[in-house]
Amino acid sequence: MTDDTSSQQISTKDTYAFPVQKALALGNKEYALKNYEKAVEHYGEASELQYNSLTQRTTDRFRAQETGEDDPDILFLYGKALFQVAQKNSQVLGGAPATDPAFGTLRIHTYGS
Repeated sequence: MTDDTSSQQISTKDTYAFPVQKALALGNKEYALKNYEKAVEHYGEASELQYNSLTQRTTDRFRAQETGEDDPDILFLYGKALFQVAQKNSQVLGGAPATDPAFGTLRIHTYGS
């Protein structure tokens, strides 16, 4: 799986309010640095800020609350970062094997060895 950070960034000019732009920029920076946990925090903050700004406008408030409308671009970035965190922490998804200090390193025995 390739990690193309340039394709995951979205244009924030004239699309989002400044606090949302700032959170997205910080999330993009952390994602590019492979600090996925911090990227998740920033993308989550951006999503929350965007939703709050959407619901504060009276014409969009009820539509957003009834449909659960969130910004799909922000949610996509949030999901990608969450996947990277899960992959990093899970052997099943291709990350490093988890070790438990109480049991030490997992050793697999095979028949005939």
